[in-house]
Amino acid sequence: MRAARIHSFGGPVQIDEVDPPAAGPGEVVVDLRAVALNPIDLWVIEGSVAGGSQRLPFVLGCEGVGTTDGRRVVVNGGGIGSERDGLLRERAAVPAQFVFDVPDAVDDAQAAALSVVGITSKRILEVGRVQPGTLVVVLGASGGVGSVAAQAAKLIGATVVAVTGAPEKRAWVEQLGADLTVVGDDIPAAPTDAFGRLADVVLNPLGGESVGEAVDMLVPGGCQVLYGRSAGDRAVFSAAGLYRKSNSILGFGGLAEDEESKRPARTWLFEQIAAGRLAIPVEKEFPLSAAAEAFDSIRTRETPGKAVVRIGDG
Repeated sequence: MRAARIHSFGGPVQIDEVDPPAAGPGEVVVDLRAVALNPIDLWVIEGSVAGGSQRLPFVLGCEGVGTTDGRRVVVNGGGIGSERDGLLRERAAVPAQFVFDVPDAVDDAQAAALSVVGITSKRILEVGRVQPGTLVVVLGASGGVGSVAAQAAKLIGATVVAVTGAPEKRAWVEQLGADLTVVGDDIPAAPTDAFGRLADVVLNPLGGESVGEAVDMLVPGGCQVLYGRSAGDRAVFSAAGLYRKSNSILGFGGLAEDEESKRPARTWLFEQIAAGRLAIPVEKEFPLSAAAEAFDSIRTRETPGKAVVRIGDG
């Protein structure tokens, strides 16, 4: 069977012929149908996840959908794709505790892409204590998490400002239903100009200098939830600007979440998607044979939303 693997950190993604898996104690074998790609996959490739301790060659992919024993299931968690071989292969043996049934009304692409961006988007809203009436700025709204977080925040009853740094993606972001869509150069004044006040919460996947810009956007006592570093690993902000307004920076890392924290978010997301109130924006699909090109598409951020690899489609 085929699998998408790396043979060295920083090296190319290759399609290899590998032996079919056998289930060990507490495991089930899943026939994969679709696997969603995420920034964490790129960090695995570069060797910055788990200290580059994975045994090579290593199978990529930390979330996907498939079938086992006649059930259609989502697979995610337990270090799959980050510490132990992942899901970008035709079949995988995985711990049964990280296999979850999928409602019939949720299609494969949505199910494959739900576990990382969906659960992260719901959890960062909870960490930021977003509620009806909260003014939320969503940075990186054209990305996977941002595009779902903007929708989820609206469902909760928040006022949402969706921000993209790419003018060519503005129209795409506008279809998410935010109250205001802003191209990066127009912030931090945009919330005040539109709503007469600063934001209560900023959702920040960027890091770098954006951390300081987010401080400038916040009301006294406001917070930003930092959950990524795509613009730089070093946060840059004014200490005085932060403490004089009694602002806070709250970190969120999905890899540190246990299943008890994830389960309510997953259930909520399945319900919203099945009812047609929310969608994971899967904008591009690739066959397994084109896995390397799929990773290039998220590395260059040319594709908004999510990219999914269809297993068995070439």
